[in-house]
Amino acid sequence: MKCRGNMVRRIRYFLPGLYTISGITVALIALFLNTIGEPPFGLFSAFTFIPVDSLWTEILIVFIIAIPIIAIEYIILGLPLTAIFLVASKLVKGASYDINVMKIGEEFGGMRMIRRAAAPALFTVSLTGLVRGILENAILGDPSVIPEALRFTRPISMTLMASLILVPVALALFIPTWLLNDSGIVSHLEDKQLKIRQPPHTEGVGRWFYNMLAGYSLIVFPITMFINHFYEPLILNPFPPGTPIGEILIQLFIATAFTIGAPILVMAFIIPVVMLNEKLLGWSTGKIIGFTKRLGAKEVERGKITEVLTDS
Repeated sequence: MKCRGNMVRRIRYFLPGLYTISGITVALIALFLNTIGEPPFGLFSAFTFIPVDSLWTEILIVFIIAIPIIAIEYIILGLPLTAIFLVASKLVKGASYDINVMKIGEEFGGMRMIRRAAAPALFTVSLTGLVRGILENAILGDPSVIPEALRFTRPISMTLMASLILVPVALALFIPTWLLNDSGIVSHLEDKQLKIRQPPHTEGVGRWFYNMLAGYSLIVFPITMFINHFYEPLILNPFPPGTPIGEILIQLFIATAFTIGAPILVMAFIIPVVMLNEKLLGWSTGKIIGFTKRLGAKEVERGKITEVLTDS
């Protein structure tokens, strides 16, 4: 029975692992096609022992370095940031809400791991407008001088590169929401508040922060992608006269597909952190629950909603 349980736990990592490998491969291919001919930016010029002959090589080195950095970010910053989020919630909602620890379910399969990465990926892509222009000017020079063949693919690469740079920022905001949710930390109306004419309300503390971040993403994402992949290449830099309509439609299809696909690709870089969170769950949730109890939290049970039977 124990061996079967271990096998089930391993199998649930199969889909997230496959997604990660496939997504990272596609992202690296897209960047390779657009940067292999570009000269290096000079990020590693001081390290003469590192052979860098193109921008693509630099990007690959950055990826290799970034993977352990993101893992270290989770281990070092995860718990302190979660504590800050918890204290902030208590200060904001403490007048009417109690914060306690609730016993929750334990099932969390591979598809849920993948879905957990969706919101931070969307948030990351939504922020690309803040750094994409700086990145494009610094690495590729004047963005207005773009070869016609790269009119759409180069902005796509820049969006993807900017997104990957911002992944640690998104994780710093979303990791605490995961840890709070996994620990069962909830806020619920105080008993005295239930005397007022209002429904009872119980919400995960992590869910509260998550909803704010996800709401921001849903508003900003379409605006950012429209500016990056439709407004700039079509309106600011229109197609030259006489361009075949078929070519225009193909480029529009590429832009539309990437607008949908950008968060999907970025998810591949976030899912490994989700899996790391699952591996360290017992250690991290124990620390968070202990800290929450030191703030005065108690253990509570989930309430059940039952039908009120009345005599007919």
